Amino acid sequence: MTVTRTTHQSLCQLGPAQELAVDAPEPIKEQLRSGEISEKEAGRRILKAERRAKTMAAAAIAAEPPEPPIGTFRTIVIDPPWRYDNVTTRGAAEDHYQTMGLDELARLEVPAGENAHLYLWTTNSFLREGFGLLDAWGFAYKTCLTWVKPQMGLGNWFRSATEHVLFGIRGDLPTLRNDVKKWFEAPNESHSKKPELFYGLVEGSSPGPYLDMFARSPRDGWSAWGNEV
Repeated sequence: MTVTRTTHQSLCQLGPAQELAVDAPEPIKEQLRSGEISEKEAGRRILKAERRAKTMAAAAIAAEPPEPPIGTFRTIVIDPPWRYDNVTTRGAAEDHYQTMGLDELARLEVPAGENAHLYLWTTNSFLREGFGLLDAWGFAYKTCLTWVKPQMGLGNWFRSATEHVLFGIRGDLPTLRNDVKKWFEAPNESHSKKPELFYGLVEGSSPGPYLDMFARSPRDGWSAWGNEV
């Protein structure tokens, strides 16, 4: 029997013999043969594997690290590309950008002055690791800010609707004001993009010059570092 390549959109409508003729990853073929997953689930996983492969191919092109920022900064925001063990969910980070392991993140050069503020974004899954990165980069933890999202999120135990910002200092640099709440509410936008409200909070609380590491886009009045800028 000759089977031509089919689109994955119609994959879920094919029988097992035909589906295995499509060049799917071997683990997915094996799961389908054994009956561990359905044809529909196999199609979904093939689509996801292809999407991730495209993302990683694009990331490999941009893998050359950008030039380090010039000078030192008194306020730095870091939104690390955390590497999750679970890469099969619909919100997997590796479907969107190249991720980094903890050792790689700990070795980052953070160009802060002797007196500086650091805002480190972390998810509920990486709170413990976030404190370790503050130590590795030479900052003392002071408090935690929380972004409250109105949308229901994902989660294995409870459905997540928050992200957190660990605030640390180096040296002795007070905040510009003491009337800012430790939580703020704003809707989700594109994957991993942080709300404008947060940047206004930073600018009202900490002095410049400002640096955004792993920035998604340039910002007026800020230096930006990362492959996506």
